[in-house]
Amino acid sequence: MVDVTSPPDVHLGPFLVAAPAVAASFTGPRMTALVGAVAVLAQSLVAIARTSINDLKEAEAQIGGDLYAAARTTNGTRLIIGDVRGKGLSAIGEAASVLGAFHALSHQESQLPDLVAHLEASIALDENPTAHEGVDDDQDLAESFVTAAVLDIPDASTELRLVSCGHPPPLLLRAGEAIPLKVRTPAPPLGLTHLVVTEHTAETFTFGVGDTLLLYTDGVIESRDRSGIFCPLPERAALRCGQGPDSLLESLCADLVRHAGGRLGDDAALVAIERLPASG
Repeated sequence: MVDVTSPPDVHLGPFLVAAPAVAASFTGPRMTALVGAVAVLAQSLVAIARTSINDLKEAEAQIGGDLYAAARTTNGTRLIIGDVRGKGLSAIGEAASVLGAFHALSHQESQLPDLVAHLEASIALDENPTAHEGVDDDQDLAESFVTAAVLDIPDASTELRLVSCGHPPPLLLRAGEAIPLKVRTPAPPLGLTHLVVTEHTAETFTFGVGDTLLLYTDGVIESRDRSGIFCPLPERAALRCGQGPDSLLESLCADLVRHAGGRLGDDAALVAIERLPASG
């Protein structure tokens, strides 16, 4: 109702994709399926009320599959940021699948590599025959994947653990520097491990009080200005070292839009996490 009564340039319907993803974290498959069906029905009603079929297809082409989520566990905080290949409703569905699996598994798997392995198993196309529907050939099957960075940030230690699945390295902002956290043994993107022998490995990095961790998707670093120059995210993030997460993200987002000439060519996500002193 809010979407239908909103101005033409305001579109809230796509947020309905979060409903089944959230439902999967606390309820069973039947209720999750029901919530998903209601979300699809609601979005269909929005589309009928606000757009034509052609308008909906044009809008779909601009919808990407960036995703991020956090989950609190008994030991600390778990995070995921990822990017689904492609655009449109299929990308949204894949993103919702990953988010739902992450929320469901974050509290079950004590080790980060096990969590990532189960995320892979939950979305791997060769283990889900129904996911092959609409895929015409082996090339399309091989090109369906999700890059992701999955992290553990324990409460009781000044470190973090990272498993990278083909995703751009997070930036650690410390003392005026933006340090890329490059892992020695990255894994392939989720959905491609059936093509190669894969062992998910978590690597440890120092993450002390006052440090800020910046996660992002490739839509940020692949944004170009009018001269075709990519956005220099590490350099610009380093200039804002010491800002709080809110101020940091506000500045970087404004800077990114200016760099791209007022309009981004791809979807983009930025997440900032600051290590605070222990309470008490």
